[in-house]
Amino acid sequence: MNRKDDHIRYALAQPQKESPFSAIRLSYEALPSFNVNDINTDVSIFGTTFPYPIFINAMTGGSKNAKKINERLAMLANAFNLPMALGSASTLFENPEMVETFSIVKTVNPEGFLIANLGAHHPIENVEKVIQILQPDAFEYHLNVAQELAMPEGDRHFASWSKNIQIAAKTLKIPFIVKEVGFGMNEHTMKRLHQWGVQYINVGGKGGTNFAWIENQRRTVPLQGLDDVGYSTPESLLRGKAITPLTLIASGGIQTPMEVVKSLVLGAKMVGMSRYFLRLVTENSHEDAVALLQTFIEEIKAIMVTLNVNTIDKLPEVDYHIEGGLWIR
Repeated sequence: MNRKDDHIRYALAQPQKESPFSAIRLSYEALPSFNVNDINTDVSIFGTTFPYPIFINAMTGGSKNAKKINERLAMLANAFNLPMALGSASTLFENPEMVETFSIVKTVNPEGFLIANLGAHHPIENVEKVIQILQPDAFEYHLNVAQELAMPEGDRHFASWSKNIQIAAKTLKIPFIVKEVGFGMNEHTMKRLHQWGVQYINVGGKGGTNFAWIENQRRTVPLQGLDDVGYSTPESLLRGKAITPLTLIASGGIQTPMEVVKSLVLGAKMVGMSRYFLRLVTENSHEDAVALLQTFIEEIKAIMVTLNVNTIDKLPEVDYHIEGGLWIR
């Protein structure tokens, strides 16, 4: 079976643990000043304004099944004007005939904001080739050390990653993102990225799709210690929000409107979801997926009313409580 299809199959089958966001409670305003119609969910990022603070996070590409999924994701992105990140385009260097499994997104949603994606081991020449082929609006390098170590055929050479990131930060003419794939980041990593000129960081924390667990399902003898390394999304956001002027993007285990709002309160500018959107398009018709996502957005607005906040950029001012800790702003 195609490795990309393995990832989809195991991602859907992966057991879900308690959300790391459950330890965070937000201040509740019993006497709000706003009506639901007063809530503005616009967010400006990458030099563009989007109507909602959510996007379709990187998932797939490189197989016939992936093409069908990307087509349906692109239809949803088009319906709501959501940015969409593609899965890693590394397969194009081995199987260039798979380009349609990625380019289908531009075919379906030609005006949509598209983010192309490669592992940080790829040199700038590969990045430029992918940008030329896919014509994205932004590019991201992904960091996936734990996944590579668990992957039977994974990379074992990581020393070039820092150099590649520094070159890309200086060279690329489109917005450049560095993201984790589900193991989070600490402040040391984020400070280094900031020093190298990286403006956008997707913290990709623990709590959602665990690629070390997925790769361990493909091994004869699993490396189980890798399943539990890293930082949750809330931990990563809290570690990074003081590093200015970084723009933090949240992903990793975010499934609900409340978790979206909590991510924004903790300092994220935008919130990416993978598993949520994957289930949305694989388990529902397009019409039902649109209706469900509309309800999701309406719930975000409802939660903002309970926080007495009418714009996304005011959410970081909301008080929050970490179980066992103090109310924090």
